[in-house]
Amino acid sequence: MSTFLTNFMRAARSITDAERCIAFDSDMNMQDYLNIDDAELNKKSFSDLVSAWVEQAIEGQKAVIANNLITDPSEAPKTNVHLKDLRMIVAIPIDGYGAIYLDQPIRRGVFERETVDKITELAHRLSESGDMDLSEEEMTEMYAEL
Repeated sequence: MSTFLTNFMRAARSITDAERCIAFDSDMNMQDYLNIDDAELNKKSFSDLVSAWVEQAIEGQKAVIANNLITDPSEAPKTNVHLKDLRMIVAIPIDGYGAIYLDQPIRRGVFERETVDKITELAHRLSESGDMDLSEEEMTEMYAEL
């Protein structure tokens, strides 16, 4: 299963051009990750944030699009000092297998809703078919056909 989750994570990263990504199994065990150093992974604030969004995606079985700074609009920064740290976050569930987490600095742009919906549809189709042997390239081709 970890090869499947890794391939799906890598395909989603390729499709979205996300900077960082993590694959989790259904029990919230990290299976693989890209472009995140161990120091960041071990920060409680980072792991709590990632866990919250991934758990929400798995429990609700729908993609979560968020950011890393503003969860309550009333707590939004009053100045742009923190905007350089603002990241766009997406957590996409894969029913029965887990979820993937993607993020990138907001200055690089946002993940388009249509793209997220298509990746979510791909995850749904793959989980229904149970075809866990597809390569990253095959998953990317399936995405293009949606």
